[in-house]
Amino acid sequence: MQAYYYWNFIPYCIAKSIVEGIIKVNIDLAMDPAAGLMPETAFWANGSYNTAGWLSLWGPFLFLRNTQTMNFMQCMLIGCGGFIGALMRYFVGTWVTSRLPQSTFPWGTFVINASGSFLLGLIATLLAERVLQNANWRPFITIGFIGAYTTFSTFEYETLQLGNSLQALTNLVGSVIVGYGCVWVGSQLAHQIVMFTPRATHG
Repeated sequence: MQAYYYWNFIPYCIAKSIVEGIIKVNIDLAMDPAAGLMPETAFWANGSYNTAGWLSLWGPFLFLRNTQTMNFMQCMLIGCGGFIGALMRYFVGTWVTSRLPQSTFPWGTFVINASGSFLLGLIATLLAERVLQNANWRPFITIGFIGAYTTFSTFEYETLQLGNSLQALTNLVGSVIVGYGCVWVGSQLAHQIVMFTPRATHG
């Protein structure tokens, strides 16, 4: 029965991660078209519609003006990262919850969001400092893996389920404070890595 559940969960993870990846990249590019992830073909250019863009796979998301098309490799990277992240979220959450069977506090989601915040602070800083120079790391890890691994909506719902209680307040405030602390620690660790990483010199 457990194996049956796993095999039904995997297709859900794939579909969810691909759809979320498409939406997130379109929103990212709408906010920051210079992000450099996509080719130069825009859906809206020089005051007129780009017909090729409208007929592309991303048609349902073209309500975002100035959004650029995403090539196949970027889509696959985001989908693969999201697939791995969704599975990791399930396994980590299940493992943490199984270790605290008597607790009504949502420790699984708490640990997932805290560790995801740490990873984002670490990886995003390494990308910003050009330690990770391959452009494929950003869509694969930050958009795909961490986007599917962490969960804001589940955090909010579980807080609601705790009702008007001290646990609800602890989860609400603690998740924000601990999450911010984990992002800061990850970023500081990345800066330390940068200090000891030799930089290429151009003569």
